[in-house]
Amino acid sequence: MYRILVIDDEPIIADGLYELFAQDETFALEVHKVYSVQAALRYKPDIVIIDIKMPGMNGLELLTQIHRRWPFCHVIFLSGYSDFEYVQKAMQLGADSYILKSQGDEVVLETVYKTLALLEQERTKYRFFASMSNEIQFEYSLDADILTFTEWGAAHLEVSDLIVHPYESAELRALMT
Repeated sequence: MYRILVIDDEPIIADGLYELFAQDETFALEVHKVYSVQAALRYKPDIVIIDIKMPGMNGLELLTQIHRRWPFCHVIFLSGYSDFEYVQKAMQLGADSYILKSQGDEVVLETVYKTLALLEQERTKYRFFASMSNEIQFEYSLDADILTFTEWGAAHLEVSDLIVHPYESAELRALMT
């Protein structure tokens, strides 16, 4: 189940998006809506859909707070402002998308579906690495000062090599530069 939080000071927008996602059966969603930034901070969402201009704290300031509180949360801006500076600043601060309210429900749904697919990929990777770490059994030899692995199949050798020798992998070094 994924949690979506809609934050907009215009009730007609927040209510409409809430209904749109609450009725959607494509993904299992827990949908919440709030009309102010202060009310938003009590949730722990997977995706936040937020307006850029709101009373009090604006969406850009809230984006910084969201990433500080919930580093794995994805943020989609839904705004009436097409000013390039807003778009650029939102993306620089780590927003996933910036769409205009005038683009309609189909674009909003498509953007959320793409973000949900990204979340699913992230969760799959997390589950994979969590299961891998549970399978790893280290035997530490104080005399030889080396790590050896037990109960590993051939498919795990490449992953284990990256875990033990991350800086010896040319591919990994290339990715890091």
